[in-house]
Amino acid sequence: MRYPKPQKATVQEWLRALQDEARRQGLKWTRQRRLIAEVFFEYFDHLTAEELYEKVRIRMPRIGITTVYRTLNLMVRLGYARELNFEDGRIRYEPRGVKPHHDHLVCIRCGRYIEFYDEPLERLQESTARAHRFRLVHHRLDIFGYCASCFQNVTDTVRPSGQRSAAS
Repeated sequence: MRYPKPQKATVQEWLRALQDEARRQGLKWTRQRRLIAEVFFEYFDHLTAEELYEKVRIRMPRIGITTVYRTLNLMVRLGYARELNFEDGRIRYEPRGVKPHHDHLVCIRCGRYIEFYDEPLERLQESTARAHRFRLVHHRLDIFGYCASCFQNVTDTVRPSGQRSAAS
């Protein structure tokens, strides 16, 4: 796989790289697939298949959601997208290799997510892998909890002694 350089690559460069990889593997590269991939790389976000479908339909109204799912699965298989499960019942897709590595904080109440990168945490993960004689290829860290807004609104909190608050 030959990814373009993340910070400098344009959507067109990503599309070319993906198209070349698909053709190298003997796969068809249709107008529909190209448009789906183009919209996906343009939004540079964590989209569900349904969200991507709605955005693609603006440009190609007759496209089917099955085509979007198949194209996303192809992009995952080729290494240009990755599936994210933030445990809210929806699978999201994120362009892979487009952004520098990052991890996620995910609010279990509202679904908001925050991308972050922490160098000491990255070094700790690498040293942990080495200590266990494990060859680290890639990793993903998702931390689940409450965002600042939701944390203030949570009324059913558990006090340190294990007793519930008076609101419960």
